[in-house]
Amino acid sequence: MFSIHNRRCSAVLRVLLAIPLLLVVLLMNTGDASAQQAAEPQIRVLLIEDAPSVTFKTVGSRELVNEYTGAVIASPRSGEVFTVSWQRSQLQVARGSDVLGSFRGPLVLQETSGTLCLLGAGDTGSERAIREGIAVVGASGQVSVLPCDARQLVVANSRGTSTVNVASPGDSVFSLEQSNTFKRYRGELRLIADSAGLLAINTLPIEQYLYSVVPSEALIGWPEETYKAQAVAARSYVLFSRKPNSLYDVCQTHMTQVYHGYDQERAVTTRAVKASRGEVLVYEGKPIAAYFHSSSGGYTENIEDVWTYPVAYIRSVPDPYDANGQHYNWQVSYSADQLREQLASRNYLFSTVANVEVMAKTASGHRVKRLLVEGKGTRGEPQMMVIENADRVRVALGLKSSFFTMLKETGPAGQLQRVTFNGNGWGHGLGMSQWGAYGMAHQGHGYRDILHYYYRGVTLEANYGL
Repeated sequence: MFSIHNRRCSAVLRVLLAIPLLLVVLLMNTGDASAQQAAEPQIRVLLIEDAPSVTFKTVGSRELVNEYTGAVIASPRSGEVFTVSWQRSQLQVARGSDVLGSFRGPLVLQETSGTLCLLGAGDTGSERAIREGIAVVGASGQVSVLPCDARQLVVANSRGTSTVNVASPGDSVFSLEQSNTFKRYRGELRLIADSAGLLAINTLPIEQYLYSVVPSEALIGWPEETYKAQAVAARSYVLFSRKPNSLYDVCQTHMTQVYHGYDQERAVTTRAVKASRGEVLVYEGKPIAAYFHSSSGGYTENIEDVWTYPVAYIRSVPDPYDANGQHYNWQVSYSADQLREQLASRNYLFSTVANVEVMAKTASGHRVKRLLVEGKGTRGEPQMMVIENADRVRVALGLKSSFFTMLKETGPAGQLQRVTFNGNGWGHGLGMSQWGAYGMAHQGHGYRDILHYYYRGVTLEANYGL
């Protein structure tokens, strides 16, 4: 008797063999080859960097594997706490207070797929672990692992063939301790030692990654077309950002896209991700850098005005849809000393600030892309600094946006006493405005309309643009 116990594929198959010499398990496609979707990309997210140790626990069936040797270090039970400590070139693994050993690594916490059992003549048997799907077993007992992408299996023997359905896998997560709190994540956890400590990297399918990114980046309660637009933009951006020669593709902060893991997922945003599955924005055959921001203030910008180099699909557009009560008509006021301290926090060092002047504005005519600051240096010498590009201006001044006007107040001797900034918008102003997408959806525009309004000259393609 032959049986496959495959926890990942949730299938149990039993077939009586007329002869014990050969068994072949075949994958059978359930659809026409021309209708198959492209393979779903995997995304690698940096969760922790240069840490002395990493602590995790699991839910579901998992194994901790030494990637260097392929050996299984442990099969954690749900709720068991493991700590991996950095010891320069070695990774020490402890289950609770029990040290399991030190390993070269990298270490991978991955889902287990189950075991394959073969019972032949005389009830002799063997058992092999399956981590990547179903297997082919030959007369000598050799096991060849196959992918588990299909939804049916065909087993052939001397009596003919039989078929078994394969169920979809359920959720399996791990919990990683960060800032004294355990946060749950889908996919695999990969632990790597570098010269400064441990890196914790979460690898998971792109659609599951988006289940968390979309509600992390968008406000709950918005129209579903907004979430679909956000899903396509985020999917396009992360595919553009993949780095084959790097250890990871993106981080979990606003420096790339905000990703809070499993606990951030919401049914309404997951539905939007599924509705747009595989759709990406493409320019000249490649996924685009689909930048987005919270509020445009009424105009988006050409990318070279805000950062450095021009990009054909990130161009300035008027944005009447963006109007909102959250990020319009904000005001920030600094005394001359407070302005000096703010500039110093961004490494623009003055002992006194005597004047600030707008030197140039962006293509929209509203954002400041070049700012002159005059005063005295740290040794009392006369000093002038030009802050170049709109994003550096907003960061240097600590403002929500570089879309502002200035009101300067001076003392009796003409010295600068106070500067007040009045502005609109929040963020860099490139690509899609999230509040603009909200406004367009409320006016009845679909997500495709939203995307083509903010990203110019692009096409929307299925199957990850492949």
